[in-house]
Amino acid sequence: MFENEGRETECSLIELPETYVNQPPKKRKTLDSSENRQNKQKNCKSTSLIGDPIPDVEAQERWGWRYQMKSQRSKSQGLKLNEDKEDEIILNVECHFSRAKIGNCIFSLGDCAYIKVIKDVGDVHDKRRLFYSTIMNDNLIDCIISKVNVKHVSPRVGLKGNSILSSDFYYDMEYCVDYSTFRSLITVSILSTANLLENMPGSETYDAELAVLDLYCGCGGMSTGLCLGAKLSCVNLVTRWALDSDKSACESLKLNHPETQVRNEAAEHFLELLKEWEKLCRRNCLGSIQDFVRYGKKVKILPLPGDVDVICGGPPCQGISGYNRYRNVDSPLDDERNHQIVVFMDIVKFLKPKYVLMENVVDILRFDKASLGRYALSRLVHMNYQARLGIIAAGCYGLPQFRLRVFLWGAHPCENLPQFPLPTHDVIIRYWPPPEFERNTVAYDEDQPRVLEEALVLHDAISDLPAVTNDETSEEMSYKSLPEQISKDI
Repeated sequence: MFENEGRETECSLIELPETYVNQPPKKRKTLDSSENRQNKQKNCKSTSLIGDPIPDVEAQERWGWRYQMKSQRSKSQGLKLNEDKEDEIILNVECHFSRAKIGNCIFSLGDCAYIKVIKDVGDVHDKRRLFYSTIMNDNLIDCIISKVNVKHVSPRVGLKGNSILSSDFYYDMEYCVDYSTFRSLITVSILSTANLLENMPGSETYDAELAVLDLYCGCGGMSTGLCLGAKLSCVNLVTRWALDSDKSACESLKLNHPETQVRNEAAEHFLELLKEWEKLCRRNCLGSIQDFVRYGKKVKILPLPGDVDVICGGPPCQGISGYNRYRNVDSPLDDERNHQIVVFMDIVKFLKPKYVLMENVVDILRFDKASLGRYALSRLVHMNYQARLGIIAAGCYGLPQFRLRVFLWGAHPCENLPQFPLPTHDVIIRYWPPPEFERNTVAYDEDQPRVLEEALVLHDAISDLPAVTNDETSEEMSYKSLPEQISKDI
């Protein structure tokens, strides 16, 4: 058997370094054994193994899981790599080879190879872009098409694949299954810089303000919570701009945050206004218009590209929610409410913030095979942002409810991609996240130690409030006793 030490990304395979060969495969593609034999017979003239087999002792050290799995099954039955119904490979592992001849080309372990497509992939991404990963895949020798040249490039927002001409493929990020994470590769220089910053005196505090734009802000709950939570990490977030189509919500936010530029309009109109404002700022205006532009730029009445550090927001969920019996299943993005996810990402593309945080209901990962959730994640990755998608239960953080919410982090390639906070409370489970996204659930690992507070219920939240009867006429009531549940200081 010729071993391909690599992973499949989109329609290609990039081989991994020798340091990863001892890791058992987490995901494998499989085919029926009869198909395997037919394919071998069909391609026996064009493919062959070269040289002596790798000694058994060395092979068992490098690919020990195959021999463990083999011992669990008879030789006649062979080795079934996984139980997926989509494709199953039954292999009789006899020995391993380090080289193979395919057509007129000789392959060695560690070479990069182009393989046949197994699944359809989206057309939105650069076909030459790969993602580095430690995921191990076993691929039949017959699926190899040719050798390829793969180049590592430094990630940056706005990078165009056609500007990289010296290789067949390139990669600028790595992919991890947990939380569907796409992140910048950690290099020696990055580690050195990080260690230097950690050892600098006063590096725990961050005095500079980070400007926040809150889209679909409502009365400002998300940005306010984000700013308060950031203070725990000594990060000074300030909501400079906010946007919502609801007039009353905007008035409420402005009352509580007078320093914020609040706009009551649709997100599409706001994006067009931003584009026109940028054009106006670049023009050589005269007279009173020039004075207005200078003043507007000084007080930043509207953000320009580079002015925003964080964009947060929760696009409307009504078109996605399972409570909506009239969801547009055939074409979800035709629903104006669902289309706001596109508008949200268009604003991110225009303003190019350092960080992005999008929130939505968990049905974004259930409805239409999670097409809208996949779209949001892929848009960030396509714009060369690092990305991480997590499912969080409110009850895990001290709220008397079990509501699952999806949070999508995005981070500039040169910034640290934020982690999701681990639970602080036990929780009464009401329902489970979609099985396909089980590894996106924010939780402790099975072997990870934890100290959780007791789960809270509705009684914990309202039992100390004055009783309200059906015929109550008072608009205001005084408390009968002191609060029983004292909120912790943030």
